[in-house]
Amino acid sequence: MLELGSVSVAFEPETLQNEQSGNITQNFFDDVNLKICTVRNNGSLGITAKSLAENDVISARTKDRGPPGLMKLSPNGKFAILQRQINSVDIILLEKNDGTTAVEFNVPTKSKDMILSVDWITNSQPLGRSFMSANSSLIILATGINCTTLQPFLIQHGQFTRLKSFDVDSSTPLSENLLEKDVTITSIYGKVCVMVLRYSAGGSNATDLMIYELTSDIQCAAKMKYSLALGCSGGFGIHVIDNLIIVHHQVTAKSMIFDVALSPNRPTHSPLIITSIRPSPICQPPPALYVPLWSMFQPDIVVDPVAGMMYQLTVRCDRAPEVIVDKCTLVEFLIHRTNQKSLVLSTLLDCLKHKMLRLRQVRKLFDLIVEKFTLSLAAEANHTESTKSQLIPVDVEHMRIEQAEMQSSIFIPLMESSMKDSKYAADIMLQYLRSLHRHFVPIEAYFLELVVESLASSGEMSKLHQLVTYKVIFDSKPLAFLLLSYEARCPSLFQSGIDILARQKACDEIVEVLLERGHVVDAMSSLYTSEEIKEAVDEVSKAA
Repeated sequence: MLELGSVSVAFEPETLQNEQSGNITQNFFDDVNLKICTVRNNGSLGITAKSLAENDVISARTKDRGPPGLMKLSPNGKFAILQRQINSVDIILLEKNDGTTAVEFNVPTKSKDMILSVDWITNSQPLGRSFMSANSSLIILATGINCTTLQPFLIQHGQFTRLKSFDVDSSTPLSENLLEKDVTITSIYGKVCVMVLRYSAGGSNATDLMIYELTSDIQCAAKMKYSLALGCSGGFGIHVIDNLIIVHHQVTAKSMIFDVALSPNRPTHSPLIITSIRPSPICQPPPALYVPLWSMFQPDIVVDPVAGMMYQLTVRCDRAPEVIVDKCTLVEFLIHRTNQKSLVLSTLLDCLKHKMLRLRQVRKLFDLIVEKFTLSLAAEANHTESTKSQLIPVDVEHMRIEQAEMQSSIFIPLMESSMKDSKYAADIMLQYLRSLHRHFVPIEAYFLELVVESLASSGEMSKLHQLVTYKVIFDSKPLAFLLLSYEARCPSLFQSGIDILARQKACDEIVEVLLERGHVVDAMSSLYTSEEIKEAVDEVSKAA
């Protein structure tokens, strides 16, 4: 289910002192640009920044002003920060670098206070901080006893917007502070969240992962949304990939995968999947797994400083059927994943062919598919850039499955494989029809024709008559003519078709249909206005 190393890049391993050359190599991870930054001999032998993208390398050389405590790149990659002193930073100009020593200048703090850490808030503004999420333009300062009071700020349009502070429950001993490794800022299903590891009363065992959901309303504090049960102790690493929360446990060499969308109203969640990371076959030599010195960064980066490798962790959704037994949960899980439409359709068809889903489960899945479709349409229509300060979560890519795709990939193959049980195929299509009607999605003519055909084949014409009578199917001329064509199988559908044409004010079509059947008197009575009489009198006279 989890695969490591399908994309990787090598870098020079960290060395405190090379015995032969006396050179020092340090590595830092830039979480804004997702690059591994290597500083050789305090910059005098060069600094290099590499990402997982091919040929994405930045190189420069600086003066040796002492060992840096951190290195960070600006979002556009034109500047770098090296912190060599406790109360100042050096800003390096990386662009237009011709191999000579880069231009740099020193920026001290005004009060000469110690800098705890530094991040870029724009391409030209560095900032000392406690916790920061560049993707969400969010900085969080930790204050109070044990640093468990978090004060969020939005940094947008050159301004700081203070949000409501909130307290987190980490259950750390009174003598210990909340640590940076225990806090993760991320985006889950379109909401900016802060995740905090909560320890047991003894302070050593992490019992669960608390998730606090933030809001842009400055009057509302973040509230605890979910609690993810871990139930084990030792070192943990956290990734959030495609809205899946993945908690790695170093001692047991296992990874727990949580998907809160499967039960969004439930506050407590257990792991959906417990699995182990597999090395990618294309990564040679294969990476060592769950090693103590692993460093993990959002959203999917694993750095092995000893091996000098940076890897990408990927979720193999095609292996989900191996670890998720319940078929309804499996399909629902896949619907929430990005770029898995073909896998969803093939898995759903297989479940329907083998009747692995109950009708209420089919209804639930169709509701989700149609809901995702409507959300994808709404996202396109409402995509506007606001000048107002607001939290910026990662956009959710809702799976968009059209009615034509459902017809070609699900319903037609299902009808062909269910020739002996056409009623089952008809019931399945009626569930999809119900979901479309519930979400006010217009029913396309070709799908409507398929529904009528399936009901006719299964002898369920009375159900079709009820759908029309109670207007589950919206009136349209194509529907009316479709019903008229099935008059021989169900005579009552003829009048239903005429009624629909009447509601559509299709007088000419009504006259034509009635005259074809020799109903001259009925055709005359269907003419409502003098204009219509003038246009249709010739046809009626000829028929008479």
